[in-house]
Amino acid sequence: MWQFWKGYVIIQIEGLYAARLIGRLTANGIRVYAVRRIDETTLRCTVSVKHFFALKTLRKGLQVRIRIISRGGLPFFVKRLFRRPVLWIGTAAALILLSVLSSRIWVIRIGKTDRVDPDEIRSLLAERGIRPGAHPEGPILITAANDLSAQIRDAAWIG
Repeated sequence: MWQFWKGYVIIQIEGLYAARLIGRLTANGIRVYAVRRIDETTLRCTVSVKHFFALKTLRKGLQVRIRIISRGGLPFFVKRLFRRPVLWIGTAAALILLSVLSSRIWVIRIGKTDRVDPDEIRSLLAERGIRPGAHPEGPILITAANDLSAQIRDAAWIG
């Protein structure tokens, strides 16, 4: 997980001294993850972005070739995201719209009522400003539920 936040690079090291380069990396405190041998002269491993640039100086004197296979992590994701402005603007707009719309009442469901008329319940709710599309202010829903349960004695539950 920590690698994702900092960013990582999957590299392929080709040459007779590929294993020796891995040894130099670990000796210099560079963590190397997921080391796999592809064939006798090729290794594939993962290093952090920060340590990737140290590879150039550490490979001096060794006849190895380093290729980037892939890059991953949050820094690369953010870079790709900013290349697509419509995507992040649309995501931000959707989150804002979701936040605004979730703060309103959209459905009022009145369950099975044998003793109380559903229209009476709707009119009592409308008197207190509770209707579809309304934005409840403060503890209005709790006080309205308490008032309605006091007025409608036959109601089993109001919430």
